[in-house]
Amino acid sequence: MKAVLLLCKPRARFHFGGIAPDENAWLNTCDEWLHSDTLFSALINIAAEMYDAAAVERLIRCFDHGKVRLSSGFYLLQNAAGDNIYLLPKPAHYAARVADNFKEFNRVKFISKRVWESGWTWEEWKDKGWFLQNGAAVIAREEFPELSTPERVARIRLWETEDYPCVKARNPERSGGFFYLTTTSIADNSPYLGRSAGAVHLYFLLDTAEGFEQSDDYRKLTAAIRLLPHRGLGGERSVGCGLVEGVQMVDFSPPSIEGIGRCSVSLTLPDAEDLPKMKNYSVLLRGGRRYGGGDKQFRFVRMLAEGAFFEGTPNGKIAEIGVNEGHSVRRYGKALCLPVVHL
Repeated sequence: MKAVLLLCKPRARFHFGGIAPDENAWLNTCDEWLHSDTLFSALINIAAEMYDAAAVERLIRCFDHGKVRLSSGFYLLQNAAGDNIYLLPKPAHYAARVADNFKEFNRVKFISKRVWESGWTWEEWKDKGWFLQNGAAVIAREEFPELSTPERVARIRLWETEDYPCVKARNPERSGGFFYLTTTSIADNSPYLGRSAGAVHLYFLLDTAEGFEQSDDYRKLTAAIRLLPHRGLGGERSVGCGLVEGVQMVDFSPPSIEGIGRCSVSLTLPDAEDLPKMKNYSVLLRGGRRYGGGDKQFRFVRMLAEGAFFEGTPNGKIAEIGVNEGHSVRRYGKALCLPVVHL
C-alpha cells in the first residue's frame, strides 16, 4: 500500500463541494476534506486528456474489479523531526462504548494512525492523546513532543474554513449577483511552532492487487497522479483553489490488527453482498449536480461515510449517475478498508 502525499503550501485553498439545500447555496457549501469519489473523478478526467477512450475505460474497469482502490484525502501533520502523522477517519463503532461526554466525542473527526493501532478507548484518548483543531483530531502525545502544554496544543490547526464575498461577472441584475464562496484552507502553524514543525499536507492511500504495479494501466494511473499539481483538485480552480505544490508516493504500512473488524477510509457504495457486513456507519448524499442547462441533473446516490465499520471486508461498487456529452458519469464507491480493533 502507498500513501500519496499532496504537498501544500500554508493557506492553500480548496473547494470540496457538498450537497446544499438548493442550487444557489452550493458554492458556500464546502466539505472539510477530499472525498474518494471526487479524487477518482479528478484522476479519470486527467487520464481522459492523456489517453484514448478505450484506455480510460480499461482504467475504470481496473477500479471496478478491485485491482486498485483509493481512499479519501485526509490531513497529514509533520513534527519537528519530519515524521508524518497520518490522520484517519474516526471508526464509527467507537461510539457504542462512549458513556459520558458524547457531544465531545462526536466532535472528533480524525484520529492518528498511532491512536488507531493502539485501540485506546475514548477515556484513554484524554490521558494519552492531544486534541487538536478544537477537538476535531486526536494524536498520541509521543507523536508530537513539541506540543508540551495544553496552551500550545490549543493553537495547532489542520484546516480553516473561510467565506469569501464574490460578485458574478457580467451580470446586469443586482439580484443574485452577490454570493459567498466557502473554501477549506491548509492551516499555517509556523507562528507557533516555527518552520521546522507543524506543516500540514493532504494525502490519500493507494492499494493495488498483486502484480498490478507492473501493468501499463498502473503506469497510466501514476502519470495522472503526477499531474495533480498541474490540474488541481476540487472546484473553483479558476479562482485559485485546488493547488498542490507536488506529489510524493511513499510506503504505508496498514495497522497490524487481528480479527475481522474493518473500517473504511473511503466513501462506500455497498452492493447486496456487503449489506450483512455493515454494522456501524453514517450516510452521505452524493451527486445531484445540475449540468448543461435546463433540467439536466445527475442522480443522487447514498453512500457510507468514511469510518464505516464492517465485520468482514466489503467490496462496494461504482455507480453511473448520468450521461454527459455522450459519456457515462460515475461515482466511485469501492471500499478501501483498514483493520481496526473490534471494541
